[in-house]
Amino acid sequence: MKLNLFLKRKIISILNSIGFNIVKFEPNYGFDKIVSFLLRKKDQKKHIYFDVGANSGQSINRFKKINPHANIHAFEPTPELYDELVNTFKEDKTIIVNKSGAHSSRGEMEFFTYKTSKINSLVEVDKKSKFYKSRLLSSNQSEENFEKV
Repeated sequence: MKLNLFLKRKIISILNSIGFNIVKFEPNYGFDKIVSFLLRKKDQKKHIYFDVGANSGQSINRFKKINPHANIHAFEPTPELYDELVNTFKEDKTIIVNKSGAHSSRGEMEFFTYKTSKINSLVEVDKKSKFYKSRLLSSNQSEENFEKV
């Protein structure tokens, strides 16, 4: 038993000396606990989060609870939800709400909205859905307001 503990400590010491930090990770943590764990020793003021499909801001609230200093770029192409996000977060200058989606290709695509906004999507679920063209930013698209990101 003492030999195992000795070897464990020696291995951890060697790994620490070359820049690795070995810590015990507890399973079954929820999203907030995992993100908090990953961020606990980082400079949180420099963190930038992207909330793609921001909906009504549930993830924005969670990110701010975990890291109040974070900058957040939220993407929401649904006009009503975009307006709600702008109104909700208008006082917080660290949150930028974009009236667009994000996709791997550039341009505009049909975006479908449904009675329950949680399933708004580029995929048509039923023929009753209303759709509109939405501007989608791709990862290689340079926009003036994304130069700093």
